[in-house]
Formats: sequence, structure tokens, C-alpha cells
Amino acid sequence: MTDLSALGLDASLTLSLSELHGVVCGIAVCNADDFELSTLVQLVGTEALADEESVGEFVEATITALLAEDMSFQVLLPEQAAPVAERAQALAEWSAAFVAGLGAALAESEMPKDTSEIVRDFIAVSELDADLEESDDSDQELAELEEFAKVGTLLIMDQLLAEHDA
Repeated sequence: MTDLSALGLDASLTLSLSELHGVVCGIAVCNADDFELSTLVQLVGTEALADEESVGEFVEATITALLAEDMSFQVLLPEQAAPVAERAQALAEWSAAFVAGLGAALAESEMPKDTSEIVRDFIAVSELDADLEESDDSDQELAELEEFAKVGTLLIMDQLLAEHDA
């Protein structure tokens, strides 16, 4: 278990790790320097989150990973050894939560055109069928979608930062 996973388990009461990470990433890509915990609480509800300190530590660790210069950010999903169906379900949850977080922090009208296209792709991933059968092909396809989630998140953040700085 990663340190981020451990922090997530401490921070969430009802959300899966993937959902919590997705929603925090969605909010953070809009303004990592000024993350509003109130936006997170309004979106998921107080009953979904543990104490403010635990949530704050998870948010801080997530933002640190997002902003890492070595591009080491990873979407928080089950390990590669987990069944494909479990990983697919987690990726769908992560993507849906990411879009919800992004939407809560940023109005559609404020999104650059390229960002809107990536968001539509995230919505498509959120509808991923979790009944994938174990096979090399499904494992490879899922790995490609996981990489899209990572790269798409970083692209959206870069586009929003560029838009904000302009």
C-alpha cells in the first residue's frame, strides 16, 4: 500500500480511494495553489470524509504528486496485479469523480476548448464496463486508459494554468 493510499483510507469514510483521489484531482487541477476544502465538502458531503486534518493531509499529498516536476503523478487505482474488472471499476469511479471535481471547481464556459474535449473522453471512461474478462488484450486496453487518465489530468492542469496566466 502506498503512502497516498494510507492517507486516503484515513481521509475517507464512504468514498473509495479512487473516488476520493479523482475528486481531489479534479478540484486541484483548477487551482492547486489555492485548494478549497469547502468545495470538496460541498461536493461529497461531510459524511463522506473523516476529520479535516486527515483530509488535508491527503489533499496536500495529492497536490504534491500532481505538481511533481518528474511527472511521477499516478492515478490512485488498485495494483496492476488486481483483477481487470476491479481495476476497470476503479478507473470508471476515478474518472467520474474527476469530472465531478473539475465541474465543481470550474464552470464549463471557463474551460479551454481542448480541455472540454479531454473531459468528454473522461466521461466516456467513467462509463467503462467493469465486466471485462481477464485477457492480455483487456489488460493492455485498461493500461492504456490508465495512462490516458494520468496524461489527461496533467494536460488539463497545464491548459488551465496557461489560460489562467494569459
